[in-house]
Amino acid sequence: ENKRMQACEYITRANYGLVAGNFEMDFRDGEIRFKSSIEFPEGKLSEEMIKLLWVKSISTLDSYFPGMMRVVYSNESAADAIRDIEPRAAEGSSGSPIEAT
Repeated sequence: ENKRMQACEYITRANYGLVAGNFEMDFRDGEIRFKSSIEFPEGKLSEEMIKLLWVKSISTLDSYFPGMMRVVYSNESAADAIRDIEPRAAEGSSGSPIEAT
């Protein structure tokens, strides 16, 4: 419970650079989840579209999970964890350059 604000800062910093999807935290119990969506402009959702969304979501979770664990279970700051994680995350999940301050 005492690490919720640090976890919140971490996911806020992570969310800023994400192109698709976002992390959310329930302040009541500290649960963190990742939410993503997909547009299908012609009204047809294909199996391939769902598979791509699933893969990108799991990739994002895989990229950011280690930093969250360091923030929650050590004394690493959210800013330091994001600086370490995001150069690798930018190559994988979001595909866009990400900056942390």
